[in-house]
Amino acid sequence: MKVLLYGRYGRHADEVENLVKSFGIEVVRDNPEVVIAFGGDGTILGAERDWPDIPKLALKNSKNCHLCAPLPNEKMLELLSENKLTVKEYMKLEATVGDRKMTALNDVIIAHKHPNMAIRFAVDGGSEFVGDGLIFATPFGSTGYFYSVTKTMFDKGIGLAFNNIHILDIREQIYAEDAKIKILLTRGPAVLAVDNDPNLLSLPDSSEILVKKSPLTAKILVPI
Repeated sequence: MKVLLYGRYGRHADEVENLVKSFGIEVVRDNPEVVIAFGGDGTILGAERDWPDIPKLALKNSKNCHLCAPLPNEKMLELLSENKLTVKEYMKLEATVGDRKMTALNDVIIAHKHPNMAIRFAVDGGSEFVGDGLIFATPFGSTGYFYSVTKTMFDKGIGLAFNNIHILDIREQIYAEDAKIKILLTRGPAVLAVDNDPNLLSLPDSSEILVKKSPLTAKILVPI
């Protein structure tokens, strides 16, 4: 078993690597069979972005880690070494702007380039909205930013939350998994962000954004 260690280990780097090796697991720098994300939810998002389509083992080193198994890290490594883990797939989103495509495990966020200003936009050719922006979330991502805005979560489909929209009674929407949601930015400038990726995509006025389920999934290792 060849694994790559991913995370901010700091002074614990040697300790973590030695722990992994103590189970007879080979640590590599490229071409891994499994990526071990040592940290929390943010570490897993980064690992999925940098190493997509490779199974991830989430080892907890943070208070917030929804994808970490409720077992000690040592037990998870033991199960990995004995091939007693299986892959659980999580839905991802795909956002397309022109010829650019970005994928997200958690959420796709559209907001004004300047946080103290509002954007204007329309959803699927409907009426124009004015507000701070939109949040598209997966079921997994609905526990994060989506929840902080809506105070709700969901377990199936694509969620759309309206962030501080100038219509008091508008609520979040949950679309079917196969939905394709089109956003027209009528006034910006705005930016598009996915998960915790620091690289933002600039959106000038009249940008069209298509959000849908990605053909890719996040593969997380869990006990059989």
